[in-house]
Amino acid sequence: MASVFERLLKKASCPTADNLTEQCYTASRHSLYFSPIKQQPNREHMKQDNILVIGANGQIGSVLTEALREVYGIDRVLATDIRMPEHDTGPFALLDVCHGAALDELVRQQHITQIYHLAAILRAKGESDPLWAWNTNMTSLLNVLEVARQRHVAKVYY
Repeated sequence: MASVFERLLKKASCPTADNLTEQCYTASRHSLYFSPIKQQPNREHMKQDNILVIGANGQIGSVLTEALREVYGIDRVLATDIRMPEHDTGPFALLDVCHGAALDELVRQQHITQIYHLAAILRAKGESDPLWAWNTNMTSLLNVLEVARQRHVAKVYY
């Protein structure tokens, strides 16, 4: 069975998955651990996961959210972005990930166990104001990692 990431690459028409490495970051109370994913997920455990996709309206985020909902179920995947989606495809919340308190509240309320952090200022916009892009990208990443640490989120992907 193809992984969510392999299906995402196929749906997004990416040329190959040969050089793609799935990476998992597991947060604990005191540190962040890195380990490549090598085993098939436990399907029974997956039914208990609550997933947060940050930046779900983007090209990759929209396809990933759809693929995760196929695997985990529509009600187990919460899509978020700073703007409303064009189409209603399932649970959605407005979220500016640069506001750490809002992220923390959402993770707490929804009992999130996995976070996919895809929100970022991309090169085209970032080159015109590099300091803004750096601050936005780093603030959002640090907020995700800190909330994951504090709330004991099992997995963070970025």
